[in-house]
Amino acid sequence: MASSDNNIKVSEELLLRLEAKASAEGRNVNEAAEAALREVLHEKSWQELLARGRQYGQASAIDEDRVPDIVREYRKENRER
Repeated sequence: MASSDNNIKVSEELLLRLEAKASAEGRNVNEAAEAALREVLHEKSWQELLARGRQYGQASAIDEDRVPDIVREYRKENRER
C-alpha cells in the first residue's frame, strides 16, 4: 500500500504511550500509529453497524427472543431453494 508523509499532533503523553507500545511490539512509531488507527477505525465501523442493527431491530417491532427462530426459518427456506 502506498504511503505518504503526513504529520499529526498528539499530546506528549499519547506519544510516550505510542512509543512504548511500538518498542514492545518491535515496530517503529509510524507502524504502531498506523496499526492503532486502523484498529480504532475498524472498531468504530463495527460499532456503527451494530447501532444501525439495533435501530432496525427496534423499528421492526420483532421481539429479540424471536430472532433465533426467524433466522433458523430464513436459513431453512434458503437451503430449499
